[in-house]
Amino acid sequence: MVLSDAGLLFGARQAVERPKQEAPKPAEGEEFAYAPAEPPRIEAPDALSAMDRNRASKIADLLGGKPGDNFLAKRFKRDDTAAPGHRISLAANFLSFGYQAFFPGVEALGFEFDGQAWRSAVLADGKALSASFAPIWQALPGQPAACFALPTDWKALQHLADTAMTGGAQLDLTPLAAGLDGPAGVCWYAKSKLATPLFLARFKNAETAKQLSPVLAKLFEAAVGAYEYNHEAGAFPVETRKVHSATVLHRVVSSPFGTEKASASKQADALSAARYFPVSLALAGNVVAFSPDAKLAEDVVAVSAKRYPAASDGLPDAARTLLRLTPAKLAQLLQAEALAVLPKDEEPIFSGVAQAQLLPRLEALGKYPGVIAALPAAPAGEMRWQPLAWRYEAK
Repeated sequence: MVLSDAGLLFGARQAVERPKQEAPKPAEGEEFAYAPAEPPRIEAPDALSAMDRNRASKIADLLGGKPGDNFLAKRFKRDDTAAPGHRISLAANFLSFGYQAFFPGVEALGFEFDGQAWRSAVLADGKALSASFAPIWQALPGQPAACFALPTDWKALQHLADTAMTGGAQLDLTPLAAGLDGPAGVCWYAKSKLATPLFLARFKNAETAKQLSPVLAKLFEAAVGAYEYNHEAGAFPVETRKVHSATVLHRVVSSPFGTEKASASKQADALSAARYFPVSLALAGNVVAFSPDAKLAEDVVAVSAKRYPAASDGLPDAARTLLRLTPAKLAQLLQAEALAVLPKDEEPIFSGVAQAQLLPRLEALGKYPGVIAALPAAPAGEMRWQPLAWRYEAK
């Protein structure tokens, strides 16, 4: 975090002086009484303290030199002079929670305020953003709380698999990485949880998807699951079933944070926790979808069968849309999550604070119309700040 003035961080500094105390009167029979020591007076500082000055100097060093030479300008490709007003730049590897290897063409998200209006842009390679995002939105289920579509480097699959499955069976995912094509999508839905998003990708064609389905099955079985203490085999089997014309892989995974209650399952005695995740992977045509919540993967199958609305419905330019938010659904999801982690009987104080402070704000959030962020024009072909256009959807 870089601020242009120390006052933005420390606030206004006021002189602090303890109230003066009158010397106590001598008690009857005493000649004198001890006066209390004079309390120290804290003057309002005219300059930064030594610690503050050291911090400010470090920040100044980052910002020093010509615009094209300083650290932050290089990091965020800011070769121009400092913009008047406010500027916020967020690195993509901070926003992607460790998944930046999949999105090498996207470096940062930026916001600027010139005193009149906000402008936003994404620091990205124009070539990476040149692919159409429409097929992703057409395959994603509608009514999301939040949805993103981003360019993806599928070659990173192998490195991720090698890192995640150390000590286990090593899989050659080169054919899978070569068969996947174009951007990927990730969505959160109010009927599920924050920990159970839906991921969606596409193969080059349906024939490629069919040929690589055995590799997908091996990857699913190797990567999904945990040791089940109460299951005789140590893990629940991977079930394969046909839904319409799609193939769905399914595995039950015990977890205290799961979406489903163990007591409602026919396999309750074999589960190792009070809840579980019904993890699923669906292959419908050339679309592959994955989620720890089976109903979201099944929605993708329903979209492919024209039995469920798609996220592309109502998008004016799905080919260039990167983000779609539905505040009413997002508020519903966040409220459910907040109340779930702050039960009244276990966290009465924090639960009360959430009820009084958080829920009214979420209610206000839910009244906003949907929001869409898209590229207004074909992106340029090099790494640069690409402008974003935001608009509200009609209610």
